[in-house]
Amino acid sequence: MFEALIAGLIIVALLLAAWLPPTWILWLGVGLGALGAIVGVPAGIVYHLRLWRALRAVGHPTAGMWIRPHALHEHLDEGTREGIRVIFALGAAGFVVTLIGAAGVVTAVARLLW
Repeated sequence: MFEALIAGLIIVALLLAAWLPPTWILWLGVGLGALGAIVGVPAGIVYHLRLWRALRAVGHPTAGMWIRPHALHEHLDEGTREGIRVIFALGAAGFVVTLIGAAGVVTAVARLLW
């Protein structure tokens, strides 16, 4: 079901990209990219700091934390893990919104140039 939702959203996005004026898409992409960065970057910083502190508190090494930090969640107790997952999800959502905004900007620029 989730895959069908994603496919439907992609189809709607493609139809809107063909129908909306490119300048609207450009500004929508800039707005989404900025919103995603405003939410995602601070959340990412807070997430990495909290994860680092939590791992140090339980005595687990923090090596590899910057490459695959989510793999280290299993080394935390349940209460700490849940708090960290909320910030992780917020940062990930901000990242996805930033990528969608960037795709909108690229789409608009391509349509404006061709």
